[in-house]
Amino acid sequence: MKHPPPASRHAGHAFTLVEVLTASAIALLLLSALAGAVIRMGEDGRRLGDHIDRGARVRLVLDQMSTDLQSILVRQDTNNWLALDILEEPGNSGLWLDAPGQKPASDSLVLDPRTEPDEKGREWALPEDYRFGVGGMWLRFFTTAADRGILDDGKPVPGDVNAVSYQLIRRAMPGVGEGTSAGGSYQLFRSLVKADETFRSGYKIEAYAGAASTGGPGELKSPSEDSLICDNILDIGVIVHEMNAEQQFVQAFPMRHKSLPPLKNPRQYRVPQDGIPASIEIMIRVISLSGSRELRSAEAAGIDPEAWWRLAKRHSRMYSRHFSIPRAF
Repeated sequence: MKHPPPASRHAGHAFTLVEVLTASAIALLLLSALAGAVIRMGEDGRRLGDHIDRGARVRLVLDQMSTDLQSILVRQDTNNWLALDILEEPGNSGLWLDAPGQKPASDSLVLDPRTEPDEKGREWALPEDYRFGVGGMWLRFFTTAADRGILDDGKPVPGDVNAVSYQLIRRAMPGVGEGTSAGGSYQLFRSLVKADETFRSGYKIEAYAGAASTGGPGELKSPSEDSLICDNILDIGVIVHEMNAEQQFVQAFPMRHKSLPPLKNPRQYRVPQDGIPASIEIMIRVISLSGSRELRSAEAAGIDPEAWWRLAKRHSRMYSRHFSIPRAF
């Protein structure tokens, strides 16, 4: 009697339902783990990209400000050589592009944030909690900037000094819903007035006005598009410190230490009218590219003030750098 080979006896064998379900479950678990790993890699890549982008933007701004402030000109006379204004409303420049849910005036001013003690028990304000107004702080001063020669008429000018301004404005982004609120982003402008124009206008930092033109006096208040230094900047502020009569290092602006004479206007600081700073700390809030896209969409849809800041803080970081100010002469 002949028997069939073993292979032919099992040719018709099929997987049981239990085996199929078990294999399917294992495959599903493997696919889920793989999908999770891919998603995490994508999120990690996005976060890394956002971190690099924010870092590059803030270095660009702070390095340029460092160049300007290293050559700042301050004199103890009747003119004001440095001016700081807290812009609680967006209309200073006349160029602000409104949106239904733009940066809210009601929630954008926190000059005395909560503090945390250090290891020695000293209280320090948390930089992340500072908010300097809808338009941040408007900074103006005189400097012998490194790029002065680019903006003059080639003739000798006494002093070769430039008036310079840093101002935050919500303006249209070229190619992104241009002319509509959906196309607006928060942009920082550095305006530089030509040395000859600075000389003709007189060394009074508050006297510069007029129509915007590249290198003209009107640039300080209403900067042209050529003056854009960086976008995706949500806030900019300056903390000023002075030495008081007891030779103590105290804050002079925006919060005023009790040992210093009161300011004429608590939202403005003028040098030398209100004092001579020993140092200043520049603070800049930068939002990531992905965060700025989400914020523009939310603003166009009319996001409420509290939600605006929740979204902004989730996607942005506050950066700072200290600068020593040379003594006035």
